[in-house]
Amino acid sequence: MTDADDVSDPTPFVDTKTHHSTFDVEREAPSLALVEAIAAAKGTDPLSLDPVGDAVDLGALDTIIESRNGDHSVEVTVDTLGVRATIGSGGTIAVQQAIRGTADGESGDQ
Repeated sequence: MTDADDVSDPTPFVDTKTHHSTFDVEREAPSLALVEAIAAAKGTDPLSLDPVGDAVDLGALDTIIESRNGDHSVEVTVDTLGVRATIGSGGTIAVQQAIRGTADGESGDQ
């Protein structure tokens, strides 16, 4: 669900801190789990985040993750709110917070 043509932030991910979480694919909407995981990774309340739905079609995300077929798994990676999040149809989410490099080669916070 990332936009390959989006070059609004050309700074590469130099190093990352990753937050891992899980959700019950039978009982929780993947989009809700994604928002909660991003908030947890950022150490904030989900309601204080900018709307994730502005960058990600949450309905489409739910459809894709919930459409797993038998033994085939699905993963979707999105870049939003300064993180890269990968959500899997098996109920896993990994959220990477970028530590972006500066012009002098040292890393700093986003």
